Amino acid sequence: MMIRKVYLIVNPKKDPDGMYHERICALLEEKGIEFIEPDSSSDISAIDPDAACGCDAIFTVGGDGTLIQAARELSDIDKPFFPINIGTLGYMTETTMKTASSALDRLLSGQYRIQERMRLHAFLPAGEEMTALNDVVIARTGEMHILDFNLWINGKLVHTYSADGIIIATPTGSTGYNLSAGGAIVDPQSQMIVVTPICPHTIRPTSLVVSGDDELTIEVLDNIEQGTNVAISVDGGRMLQLAGDDKVKVCRSYRKTALIRFDDDSFLDALFKKMKD
Repeated sequence: MMIRKVYLIVNPKKDPDGMYHERICALLEEKGIEFIEPDSSSDISAIDPDAACGCDAIFTVGGDGTLIQAARELSDIDKPFFPINIGTLGYMTETTMKTASSALDRLLSGQYRIQERMRLHAFLPAGEEMTALNDVVIARTGEMHILDFNLWINGKLVHTYSADGIIIATPTGSTGYNLSAGGAIVDPQSQMIVVTPICPHTIRPTSLVVSGDDELTIEVLDNIEQGTNVAISVDGGRMLQLAGDDKVKVCRSYRKTALIRFDDDSFLDALFKKMKD
């Protein structure tokens, strides 16, 4: 696939003075790559799916979070993402502004590959459906009370958790909030689902890795104390309130997120560097 026109998303929070925006625009013009941008450069949520659909690829400039947010806003767009990192080392953003020029040369010469990442499909109680590249998080808000959750897998009750919440992560999301909560790290190209309770009341390891073919149901038990609310967030988006006895079903989505990668991109290298920090 020839990449001649891109949809450019620069995270203004990562680039408050516009320096990186100016540099990437100059590079794209130098390489003869046409680009269009969201109407509002100050708000990443101003992304226009119709405009992005008319491009060959979507470039994000920021960090892993920028890519995840863009993928959430453009989950219905079948275009590959090319992330450029301007923050600390990311697991998904190997190209930096220092290497962007040579990376663009490789793109133009076709020296890249498309890597597909698994997404999750979440079915919410009110009938709303959402997909996630990173994770689905159910957690308490408000006062500090423990919540109880039932975990069902393929219709079988597996465990009842007492915790602050629960994370259902994709392989991509296993190095995000899931990792911070003590969850397992899995290869981002694998087809697995990682389930990790948040601050569980147990001394046993509790992160669970299941097949990508499994169907999970999280049931919020009706024991919510006064002043405590429960909410669900998909890929860090808006919080949607849940009630006692609500159930959220999560399974692998038929949609995937495609990333532009180079042969020398290595998840293990990024993981090793992170672990040394």
